[in-house]
Amino acid sequence: MKNYISISVILFLTSCSSEKIADDRNSISMNFPEQNLNNPNEVLFDGNNIILEQISDENSLSEFTVQKIESTIEDITFRAKRIPTELYLKNQDVFGQELEEALIQLKGEQLFYFEFEETQKQDLMKKYFEGDMDSKVSYLSFTIFKDFQLVNSKGDTLEANYTLYERNYHVAPFEKIIVSFSNVESDENLKLIYNDQLFGKGTSRFSFASETYLQNTIKQPS
Repeated sequence: MKNYISISVILFLTSCSSEKIADDRNSISMNFPEQNLNNPNEVLFDGNNIILEQISDENSLSEFTVQKIESTIEDITFRAKRIPTELYLKNQDVFGQELEEALIQLKGEQLFYFEFEETQKQDLMKKYFEGDMDSKVSYLSFTIFKDFQLVNSKGDTLEANYTLYERNYHVAPFEKIIVSFSNVESDENLKLIYNDQLFGKGTSRFSFASETYLQNTIKQPS
């Protein structure tokens, strides 16, 4: 038995429709991203500093670009990563025909890793919830998906399909969840919105550029 989240579970969850809500106030700025000449792996876009992580797949010799954005509010860093679906599946040891079938079934799905980290590397859950750990773990496991929205290039707001909490039992100095959205074009600007009901830090927005914008920026820096 492979040690990864069942593709059938993912397919079942992603079959749920995403509600679209027109909201021009949340539309994404279409300003062209600017490359940080001091660091070619960073791009400034819509008020966010995007860190580009290049990940190579030794099996297929392909390379994936992961966009990472961080926002620190008081003592917590919120970290969002836009993850290519193919990269996620390969990290779960899905290859060959199984990979091809899964990519077809998951077309239009966009995954994000979302992390919460205490700025001094303290155990965030113990610091905030030592006396109420069970209910907060339950919130991370079953309810937090309601706190996420995604705004596409048209200004439509998508509700999250689901979140998956990767509990580390206090081993790592951060908590991580996977957030999934459906009906997303493969190459468009996206704004991930997180309304923090867990720690009470307010609303954070993470603007991700399309692959086309990134490629043009890297080839033709401003």
